[in-house]
Amino acid sequence: MSYFKVFALREEKVFSLRETGVTGLNFKTKKAKGLDDFIKVIQERLDEIEKGNIKGDIIFFVVPEYVYPISKVVKGRITAGRIPEGTRVLVGIQKVSPEVSFEALDSKEEVEHTGESVSARFADPTLGTKAALNAHSETFDPDAIVKETDFIAAHRIFHSLRHFPLSVVAVGETSLQRQAGSDTYINEVQMQLVNRLMLLLVSRRNAFLDVLRIPEKQRAFFIAESERILRGLESGEIELVIAYEPIWSIGERAVGKATPKEAKEMLVPMFRTLVELFGLDIALKIRFQYGGSLDAEKAGSFAEIEDTAELTDGKVRVFYHGGLVGGAAYKAGANKISEAFNR
Repeated sequence: MSYFKVFALREEKVFSLRETGVTGLNFKTKKAKGLDDFIKVIQERLDEIEKGNIKGDIIFFVVPEYVYPISKVVKGRITAGRIPEGTRVLVGIQKVSPEVSFEALDSKEEVEHTGESVSARFADPTLGTKAALNAHSETFDPDAIVKETDFIAAHRIFHSLRHFPLSVVAVGETSLQRQAGSDTYINEVQMQLVNRLMLLLVSRRNAFLDVLRIPEKQRAFFIAESERILRGLESGEIELVIAYEPIWSIGERAVGKATPKEAKEMLVPMFRTLVELFGLDIALKIRFQYGGSLDAEKAGSFAEIEDTAELTDGKVRVFYHGGLVGGAAYKAGANKISEAFNR
């Protein structure tokens, strides 16, 4: 008599991030000679988009004082039907106020210079602002004149996600952290994600309320808004983009150029951290950008980056969805960066 053991093999699940591209053009106003010159640059980028083949989102990040005139220009193109199908053009604010005032939450009156009031003001639908850029790596540069902290960034990101449909959050290590080895700089980026996003999770992890020193009388507000943001992320009504932006590879004080290999090694650790924070369903909806002196010539090699995150629930295909671009935003052909990430 023969005996056979039959084993039921569990089918391994393979997941993928959403494939819609997203590139941010982070315009530095010092490169323009006033508003008229800046509008001319925006018109040139829109002309390229109109003739191009971008399958996804492209965001124009501008300083607050330029939000309204630039939004009018972009809305004019959209209304006239001049933006190709499959392309979404958004106007974003470069920075929500870094100042936080809990008193602002005690009153319905608008309070000047708070993360709450400034976020709400620039998210006004009449302005047409749809996105916000938070925690730009240059503000975390050890040599920066005005430095930011994860505590301030956490509050700005929270208010940004409360008011804007799409928020970009940057993370990245310094040159010293990079030189210390992969255990140091990978852990640093993972901790930045935890610290900067923890205010979104206070409804599920009350200990974060103490870490962020939220006053007792304001906790109910933060818990309720945290839960609302998480529901929005899960449904897709609110969008979160993580930009890996190594501090040592951006801006005027860059000490080198990151390679595709260096950018690739950050993808799986960042994604795993997001899964631990939010769970797989939300993490799969979060997109990634690479920002580190990226231009049209190099975009293709970064767009080809792909890796696999092995989780208990299955394998997840991870990749970059676009770039966060600084100086190249002013150059002809900037749309080619977005097109390189078409999937």
